[in-house]
Amino acid sequence: MGKTGQKILRARDRVLEILQTENACSAWFREKDSHPADTFRTLRFELDRNGEEFVQESTDPVDNATIFRNPYVAKVFQGDGRYATITINTNGAFFYPMSVMVEVWKEGVVVSHRGPRRTNVGPYPGDTRRA
Repeated sequence: MGKTGQKILRARDRVLEILQTENACSAWFREKDSHPADTFRTLRFELDRNGEEFVQESTDPVDNATIFRNPYVAKVFQGDGRYATITINTNGAFFYPMSVMVEVWKEGVVVSHRGPRRTNVGPYPGDTRRA
């Protein structure tokens, strides 16, 4: 199973722990599914070993704000429900605390490499237990 598999199993166990207790997170899921932990147990996990690996820096054309987009962490088709497949990016922030940043023009063209940048899973630093 390796280090990657162990991380996924730990995260899966933690999610089940959260979904099986009364809290804001499980209450939110119960609004759509009366048994979210049971549904979560049916999910299948797949690894994307060729997933995105760069943090993309771009400029918003409307207000000129700088935007940073981390590599995706995981994805699933919205509304799939039971027996869905969750694809996990092995190059994303679940597994790496930093990534190379590239500048991207609005046309999607990479124009330069900017060096390393920290990755995140939501508010949590990449490659940490909280992520």
